[in-house]
Amino acid sequence: YHNLKVVSPALVSIDNQYNLQVNSNPSLINTMHTQDKKIWARFIINNDTKSNVHTFLSNPSKTQEIIKKIYQVSLNNQWDGINLDIENVRSQDRDLFSQFVKSLSNLLNQSKIVLSIDLPPDSKGSNNKYGPFDHKIIGNYCDYIIFMGYDQHWSTDPVPGPVTSLSWLKENVQEFTKTGIPPQKMILGLPAYTRVWQQDNSGKIVKNPATSVQYVEDLVTQNHRNLNWNSALGEYYTSYTANNRVYQVWLPTVTSFKEYLDLIPQYHLAGSAIWSLDLMSASYWNQIF
Repeated sequence: YHNLKVVSPALVSIDNQYNLQVNSNPSLINTMHTQDKKIWARFIINNDTKSNVHTFLSNPSKTQEIIKKIYQVSLNNQWDGINLDIENVRSQDRDLFSQFVKSLSNLLNQSKIVLSIDLPPDSKGSNNKYGPFDHKIIGNYCDYIIFMGYDQHWSTDPVPGPVTSLSWLKENVQEFTKTGIPPQKMILGLPAYTRVWQQDNSGKIVKNPATSVQYVEDLVTQNHRNLNWNSALGEYYTSYTANNRVYQVWLPTVTSFKEYLDLIPQYHLAGSAIWSLDLMSASYWNQIF
C-alpha cells in the first residue's frame, strides 16, 4: 500500500463489565514500525449501545481508570496514537463525552501520544448545538478528527442512495469547519465499500449488502451494465432488473476517489483515510494513492 502512513487496528476495547481489554500484537507493531508506519490503536466499546456508552461515561471513577490504563498500555506497547471510535453517544451525554475526551487528551499529551477521533456527520444539524459531539471542544483537544464520509444512505435507510458522494462530502466538510473543527486537523475518511440496493415490485428494499467497490465494479462490468456518470455525485450510477427485483448501484471508482481527494487541498485538510483496508486490495489502493 503505497503512501500508507498510519494504520489503526482495533487493539483496545471496553468489555461488558467496563474493563479494558488489550490485544498488544507486538509482531504487528514491529512490522509496521519497520515499514515507518505509525500505529494509532483503535479504541472501541464492544457492546456500544447508547445505554452502555452512557453507563460508562457517567461513571467518573471508571472513566478515569480506563484513561490511565489506555495511557499505560500505549506506552508499554509503543503505540504512536489512540484512535477513539465511540459513535453511539446520546445527545444528553454530550458534556460527559467532552469531559472524557479532555481528560484522555491531557494525559496522552504528557508523552506526545496522538489522539484522533472518528466523527460521523452531525445528524442534528443546528450548527452542532444539540449533537452528541461538541465540535469546538473536540477540535481543540484532539490532534486529528477523522470525518467519517459515510454513510450518506444507511443500511436501514428506506430510500436507496449513495454511501458517499462529492456534493455530500463538501457539504459536511464545510459544516465541520464552520462548527469548530480546524481544517488542518481534519482527515477525510472515505468508504472502500458501496451498497447493491435491491427492491421488490412494490419498491420496498429487501436487501442492500455493503460490498467492496472493487467487487461491485467487477460485477457490473462483467454483466455489461450501463454505467452513467453523475458529476455532482462524483460517481457512476446503474439500475437494472433481474430475478423480479430492481437493482440500484451508486458506484465510486478510482476516478471518484481522486475527485474526493481533491477536497483535501481545496479545504486545507490534513489528509485522507480509508475504511477499511480489509475491503481494498493493494492494487486498487495504489491506483488511487
